[in-house]
Amino acid sequence: MLALLRNIKIRSYQFRTYIVSSGDEFSAQKAVEFEDMLHNTWASETEKLECGQYRVMEVHRARRIHQSLRTTPWTSMKCLWDCMNILQPSDGFPLWPDLIITNGPGTGVIVVLAAVLLKYAGLRGSHGKLRTIYVESWARVKGLSLSGKILLRMVDRFLVQWASLQRVGRRAEYRGVLV
Repeated sequence: MLALLRNIKIRSYQFRTYIVSSGDEFSAQKAVEFEDMLHNTWASETEKLECGQYRVMEVHRARRIHQSLRTTPWTSMKCLWDCMNILQPSDGFPLWPDLIITNGPGTGVIVVLAAVLLKYAGLRGSHGKLRTIYVESWARVKGLSLSGKILLRMVDRFLVQWASLQRVGRRAEYRGVLV
């Protein structure tokens, strides 16, 4: 996911949030390292203050490996609650997210579901916000992943990295290899 974002102009996105599942310290650390790299790449010494803020937020894991399907709805609801709270404006991040980019699985699906629920709730200030983009995995050459199948009709844009997948879903946009 971070490889997709390596060329962003961080001054265009003043408030950035990275959502990681509980227990995923590796991804949280990679997000911090990524932000350091962005600041060093795009900001001269005089522009450091214009780079905005970021945060790494932890949510309950939607489903653990080998977790019973019977208990999955409970953990998914806890994850959904966490995501809905993170996506709403708060003291440190006073705006609705403009854009949510995910490549699944599990928690990524829940983040999009939270965005869709908040968007259709019509909360003040959310109009035109919470746009979603799903990027199907580079490894998916012949068919969509389960996350892709679930999100195909839910997201605003659905990007695939192989031309053969463009035919699988009418809404799929082929953009070539993105990572």
